[in-house]
Amino acid sequence: RSSSTIANPTVGETVDIAVAHSCLKTPLVHLPQELRDELERKGPDGKKVGKAYRSRAILVPEADREAWARRRLAAAGLDPASIHLGSHRYISLGSARRGMPFVEIVARACVVDAERFAAARVNGLGKGRNYGLGLIQLNH
Repeated sequence: RSSSTIANPTVGETVDIAVAHSCLKTPLVHLPQELRDELERKGPDGKKVGKAYRSRAILVPEADREAWARRRLAAAGLDPASIHLGSHRYISLGSARRGMPFVEIVARACVVDAERFAAARVNGLGKGRNYGLGLIQLNH
């Protein structure tokens, strides 16, 4: 058996990456105060008894995608110097389900947090990892 390891880049090292990343976001919810109070209501024992509220995920608007992609890469321990985004496409989730939208992110970035970047390389980024999204392709 042969074993090979790929060294993780260190802080300050420049890397070229490509990742197909799900481009969904959950918008901020602007609720009237009386509804917010109901959602946050607690019973006599201090446990929350209010109803749950979830906002629906939406496609990241094209005008916001570069800033969104920079935030996603920053969360993975990278500071992108240059970034290129492809147009959004859909990955199939099976015959009975809708596809999941994604964009291809290609970037040259500096590693600013080696631990977070190493974790992102192992775990992937964002949603859809079961379908092959979020896997980082690395050249350094």
